[in-house]
Amino acid sequence: MAVGLFGAAFVIAFITQAQNGFSNRWHKDLKAEARSKAEKYIVYTLGHLGFLARAGVFMFVAVFMFKTLRHPTMISERDAFSDAINQVVSVHGGYIGLWFLGIGLILFGAFAILNSYYKYFPTPPPSRTYVFDNETKTTNELVLSSMRGYPDNSSAMQEMVRTENEDSL
Repeated sequence: MAVGLFGAAFVIAFITQAQNGFSNRWHKDLKAEARSKAEKYIVYTLGHLGFLARAGVFMFVAVFMFKTLRHPTMISERDAFSDAINQVVSVHGGYIGLWFLGIGLILFGAFAILNSYYKYFPTPPPSRTYVFDNETKTTNELVLSSMRGYPDNSSAMQEMVRTENEDSL
């Protein structure tokens, strides 16, 4: 039962990675406006190929999870992962497919390294609107701003904030 749930989870992971591989919705998370066309092309191409390779790995794992679910009596002296790789290698073109997956994962690794330079940190929310201003607010300031309109509590809260700020100095 758990193998089937994990297989379904890997299918969902495959779908999300394949969507990233075929779409450009993640392009806006990269600081590429002031970059040359060659830089943009390299980063975007590495990203698309890398996401597709990750999708391939997730599908590879999902297929073999479902295969294990269908044939649970497979007894081997090795672990299940090496059995899965041996099954792929024995199929016509399987060796080449594993090479493509490996090269694709290397490309995704290069893309992930480039993300440390090109990506906006912290990653903005999908709406691109922030809840708070860019200035940092302390917890006490947030509590005070949320208590506006309650005059009987505001003076006590202001006194608490003043004493906490004096204690922290």
